[in-house]
Amino acid sequence: MIRKKLTIAMVLLLLMFSLCSCGQVNYKSMDAYTANSMDKLVSKAGENVYMKGHQKTAEREVDYTYTVGLDENGERYYIYTDNAGYEEIVEGGRGYGYSPKTGKLFLVAYIGDAYESEMNDLWNSFPIVLCGDYENDDQYITSIEEKGNNITVNYDFPDETGEAEEGARVLTTYVADAKTLFFKSSKSVFIAADGTETKTMETTMERNKTYTIDEKYNYIFTDENTRTVTVIVNPGTAEEQTHVFMLPIDVTIYLSTQPEMKAYANAACTIPLPAAELDENGNYPLKTTIYLLPAEK
Repeated sequence: MIRKKLTIAMVLLLLMFSLCSCGQVNYKSMDAYTANSMDKLVSKAGENVYMKGHQKTAEREVDYTYTVGLDENGERYYIYTDNAGYEEIVEGGRGYGYSPKTGKLFLVAYIGDAYESEMNDLWNSFPIVLCGDYENDDQYITSIEEKGNNITVNYDFPDETGEAEEGARVLTTYVADAKTLFFKSSKSVFIAADGTETKTMETTMERNKTYTIDEKYNYIFTDENTRTVTVIVNPGTAEEQTHVFMLPIDVTIYLSTQPEMKAYANAACTIPLPAAELDENGNYPLKTTIYLLPAEK
């Protein structure tokens, strides 16, 4: 199956913010944006930003964490977990994790520019996601206060996310370090045009938090009882490419492609790829071939 490109907006807080001169507190929006960019927060091997979040809607409530940074070799990585038991690690050109829905470990096979694209998208939008005409966000500040080592800023934003109706708002509070402008915590309450509260999102953040990757994931890359998944991109054309992945027989594989592609079961690409069938032991077929063509726009 094709794993849809990571959509950061599904699991991260929409951090739309701005700081301005207000009373004795003198801040500028672009200074705050720069201070909270990953290139500013993480500049050398071993550094990271850790986010702990809570999101609540009428349909779903989830607690989650993100750890994003540079590993000991200076390579970008991220780790996502949630309270349902889902975990995903992306590092070293590969992705892997555990899904409580299937009860299985999984491997993410990146095709084309998918790995770099996903990592760049996350790096450029974490821990801040800028939306709308963010350079003029100062106008939405309702109060700002400096107390001790913290600055608390309150905003009343128009909701410019997704399918929000005209008149929808986002009431947001940020607590920042007074010296560095690093955002320690935030809370956003989404209000529909009719005044109904539709969603709340809260985060706290730390820098350079110690992390570990569970040793259970070594199994994905070291177990000898493996299966072979062959992925053929653009079959029968001058651009044909073949990728071969070896993974344990009981580990799920997801494909992440850039550009977006559709999976087929035959070389003529006329039969959509069906869901994988597991045997009585919960294992996948020993050999699988997947054919990919660019998805129709």
